[in-house]
Formats: sequence, C-alpha cells, structure tokens
Amino acid sequence: MSREVTIKSTCTDAKLEFLNFGNDCFRVLFESRTLSASKDVWLYADGDYSDCQFLVNLFREMARAWKGWEGEKTWRSTEADFVLCCTSDKLGHINLEVHLLEFDGSPWSANFNLDTEAGELEKISNEVAMFFGFPGGVPGKTATDIFLNGISSD
Repeated sequence: MSREVTIKSTCTDAKLEFLNFGNDCFRVLFESRTLSASKDVWLYADGDYSDCQFLVNLFREMARAWKGWEGEKTWRSTEADFVLCCTSDKLGHINLEVHLLEFDGSPWSANFNLDTEAGELEKISNEVAMFFGFPGGVPGKTATDIFLNGISSD
C-alpha cells in the first residue's frame, strides 16, 4: 500500500491528501494558502464491502468517464464527516467539492473545492486504489451497483 495520496489543484496551490490508512481509519488533509483542515475518517465494513472500496470505485468510475459525466458522483463516509462530490464538464475540468465535519470536542466544518483535469483521473484512481490496498480496483462493484443491487457476489 502507498503511504499517501496527494491530489493537487490545477488552478491554485490547494491540495487534498489521504494519509495514514490503517486500523479502520485514514486522515484527510486539505491545504491551501488560506485554509488548512484535517480529519480522521473512520471506515465501516459490512461483510464483503467497506467504505474505502466505495471510495476506490468512485475514483475508478471517474477515470472511466474521463470525457465527462452528467450530474454529481458522490461518496460520503458512514458518519458523513467526509463528503466528496465530483462534477465534470465537457472540457475536461473536474471539480472536487469536499466537506469535512468534526463532531468531537469543539465542532467545526470546512467546505472547499479543488479542481483537477480529466487527464489526471487515471493516475489519481490508481493511487487511491493502492492507498487502500486495492491495486486492481474492486471489479464489478460500483457504489451505484451496490445501491441498486445490494452487496451479493455475482
């Protein structure tokens, strides 16, 4: 497994990082010139599937649809303390809208956008898969498949 994933904005100095995966959680870090926010995100597993597999497949779906897609592709952690909403346009611009929420101690929230390009999606997808220990992705199961058809094996 890789130790971190860094998604850099193509328009600003902003970056989104996934760090320290292990023991059913990982750290999300967003940094820009004007904002820094980090959060430990706990992952839920139910039998054959886990939150991190859905997140890996979100990035796989975006990489496969690199020419653009309609609407949002969204992933949220079980506790909804990390939400990622991704949109694209026909020019190859990808927007990642990130929401972080902290419920413990002094509650806070942070919302930010990070832009990347369609040409980066395959690289990002591979890095996310390696980070969570799924170098080949999770074949045949997308978040949409699970939502519509359940978790059963085919």
